[in-house]
Amino acid sequence: MKDIQLLPNIFPEDIDIEYHHLLNDFYSENKYCWFIVPLPKITHNYIAGNKKDKEHWKFNTKWINKAYGIEVKELLTGTFI
Repeated sequence: MKDIQLLPNIFPEDIDIEYHHLLNDFYSENKYCWFIVPLPKITHNYIAGNKKDKEHWKFNTKWINKAYGIEVKELLTGTFI
């Protein structure tokens, strides 16, 4: 399956980025959504992906909102205006 980048990389070239996979299991029957969003590497890796209670996902969702001004739930459920 190929990843689909939903948002552009808005960060300067001197900031290393990684692509965060968006999970939509809070919002639908599908367990994974193969959409990706660029985030600074240091932010993306601040909380490891194998932590309990989806802490990695929750932390990066907050940063996506701060950086891009959108709510991931709205983006994944199609209610983003």
